[in-house]
Amino acid sequence: MSEVLGDAEAQVEISDATGSPSVPEVVCKVPLCSIGIQNNSPVTFSSDGKYCAFVSSSRAIVICTGFSPEPQVKVIHNLGGNVVNSDLYSLAFHPEHPFIASAGEEGIYVWNWKTGALLQHVSADSHAKEAHEGSVFVLDWMYNGEVLVTGGKDAHIK
Repeated sequence: MSEVLGDAEAQVEISDATGSPSVPEVVCKVPLCSIGIQNNSPVTFSSDGKYCAFVSSSRAIVICTGFSPEPQVKVIHNLGGNVVNSDLYSLAFHPEHPFIASAGEEGIYVWNWKTGALLQHVSADSHAKEAHEGSVFVLDWMYNGEVLVTGGKDAHIK
């Protein structure tokens, strides 16, 4: 069982909570607050654990590698900084493809995080059957990424 901890200096540490030597302890020593992170930013990891995503103070989704023996944060892409105009509440990497989904006040966005291309946007309060009435708070990929499940302010799961 792995454990993710954040400290007062906004550093992130990942270690094996059982003390097993099978999972090496890894520390990202770059304080995320120095990068500029949205208050209460969601943080998510790719299924292979190589990439991390969080939301910057400019509401861009930052994809980075940062958990390696050399403590650094290498930004791969800033997604949505000029597109997303309100807070984001949840992020989820697709388990098999280079997609990341975000949920927030404006609805749901799906990006190709390797190219930076916006693939789909379902606006909150739109009349599309997939849309929530109001903000979308949580999302996750299910069934090996075949279905994106969301939960919103309207108390519905879609």
